[in-house]
Parts: sequence; C-alpha cells; structure tokens
Amino acid sequence: MDITERNAKLSGFFKECVKLLESKGKDYNPTGVAFDDLQEAAKDIGRGPVQVLWVYMGKHIAAVRSFVKNGAVASEPIEKRLMDLANYCGMMCVLLESLKHEKKEKG
Repeated sequence: MDITERNAKLSGFFKECVKLLESKGKDYNPTGVAFDDLQEAAKDIGRGPVQVLWVYMGKHIAAVRSFVKNGAVASEPIEKRLMDLANYCGMMCVLLESLKHEKKEKG
C-alpha cells in the first residue's frame, strides 16, 4: 500500500468515526449541548469533565489492549472500538480547547 491509498483509507475511517459520533451523540447529548453529559457526570462525582472523559476513554483503551493481547474482543468489532477511541481523543482536544477558552473569558 502506498501513502495515497493509506490516506484514502484513513479518510474513510475518519468519515465513519464522525457518523458514529453523530449517531451516539444523540443518546449522550439529547439537549444538543456539547459535553453536557460530561459536565453532569463530573458534578455528580466531584471531578472535572476531563477526568470523566478519561474514564470513558479508558474502557476503549482496555478493549484495544485486550485485542492486542488476545487477538479478539467479545462485545463489538475492534474497528468500532478504535473509532470510539478516535472520537474520544478528538473530543478531548475539543474539550481542552473549550475549557481553555472559558478560562480566558473568566480571566
């Protein structure tokens, strides 16, 4: 496989990630407010949304680790887990940017 083909496959992967994010996001954020679920969970446990998101990411990291060690996962295809993990990484970047912006506004 050459770089052009790899990049085309990655583009397809990320398009599927966005589709998955949009479909699951409706369940997690029915209000339409980004990170509302994280803020609520963070308030419930006395932590911040970054810590909550890290915990959510952890279950997918554990599944990928299991796949690497055992060659399989039981609950869903590894590709879906990797898409979820990619989405959580992207959400972490956006969340951190949002929190940084809020901090600047509060000054």
